[in-house]
Amino acid sequence: MQMQHRILLLADTPQNIRRWHLCLSAQGYAVSHISDIHQLGSQNRFDQLLIDLSPPLSEALLSQIPVRKTIILSPVPETGYNHLLILEKTSPDAEVLSLIREQLQHSAPPEPDLKNADTGPVLSPTMQATLQQTRRIAAASHNLTVTGASGSGKTHIARTLHAASKHPDQPLTELNCAQLSASVIGKTLFGDSDLNVPAAVTRPDTTLLLQHIEQLDFRLQVQLSVSLSQTDTPARIIATTRQTPDILLTSGQLAADLYYQICEICLPVPDLQSRSEDIPLLAEHFLSRDGHCPTLSNSAKQLLLHEPWEGNVAQLKRCMESLLEAQAGDQPDKPIQAGDILEVLDDTAPDIPSFSQARAEFERNYLIRMLTFTAGKVSKAAKLAQRNRTDFYKLLAKHELNAADFKQTAKSREKTPEAGPLSKSA
Repeated sequence: MQMQHRILLLADTPQNIRRWHLCLSAQGYAVSHISDIHQLGSQNRFDQLLIDLSPPLSEALLSQIPVRKTIILSPVPETGYNHLLILEKTSPDAEVLSLIREQLQHSAPPEPDLKNADTGPVLSPTMQATLQQTRRIAAASHNLTVTGASGSGKTHIARTLHAASKHPDQPLTELNCAQLSASVIGKTLFGDSDLNVPAAVTRPDTTLLLQHIEQLDFRLQVQLSVSLSQTDTPARIIATTRQTPDILLTSGQLAADLYYQICEICLPVPDLQSRSEDIPLLAEHFLSRDGHCPTLSNSAKQLLLHEPWEGNVAQLKRCMESLLEAQAGDQPDKPIQAGDILEVLDDTAPDIPSFSQARAEFERNYLIRMLTFTAGKVSKAAKLAQRNRTDFYKLLAKHELNAADFKQTAKSREKTPEAGPLSKSA
């Protein structure tokens, strides 16, 4: 898995923007665009700048362009700019893409260190690629979504992104959308004048970590989307979810406008079975405490490698912590045997919701999908669900859902162009 290069596009017509977005995205590049050369100074690090403008570029504007990573498809003054890579506007797309690949192969920009990365030892190529991708996007201020199974380490990756960002000393506000009430989340995001709580979403240089974004109240999703679009320098949003953003969008669990604002960059985190080389190393890492480093016997390593680890890294960590507690007082450095691990495995099963919790989550997701499908029309949704309208309204009130929010989202989708930004892996 290769790291994704970031391409900045400077174009002045919708046709050129769409053309190059499609062309570059198809090659696996992460594409963002600006429409004015004066916006260059506010952009974060990018690997390649592609300029496709109709009017000739003046000398004053050319002086603002970085030399080594720029391709220009625009008329320029005849003399003094031979050091820039300038092509005819009619140059074939294949020629431009070939030059971009050639330039990127010869440029290896330095990557920021991952400070405070609580990921433990890593041998797996899959996880190494994830960390490389994390380095590449850490310094950018773009919103993004971190995906992965429960316990795979999404929150650690999100914290690492903030620690390696341009503003690591600024606040990181973590909100668990599956555990906190809509009232608490709303007051944190948008402020409360009575309690003198400032709005976190409008504070520049702040990072908001929204865990389980699919569980965020739908009204708050719409309000968050509006606030992000109306604020000049909003906080950076890092969302985490177990599902892929595309599934959240099509199932109605994520408002369309918010999807396009926070899911342009998607960073997947592999589950533990996909990085099995790391399991014994991680186990010994979690066992290391107070200067003691217990070793794992071969039988213990084999047992660990053959466990399904449905709770991923989080379950492995709980297992090793329980093992340390069970062996408290024994010789601290004696080898760990398979039998020792078996004694604590049953007590460290992955987190499984109660029947009531699972039922409530199913009900809420079902209602969201119905309202999304019917564009907020309660009568039609109730008929499809084979429930009378009064019962359906009671269910909506129980799960704090407002049908009007889905009518607004349906209108937003109708306005969204067919070639809107797609969810991309970082």
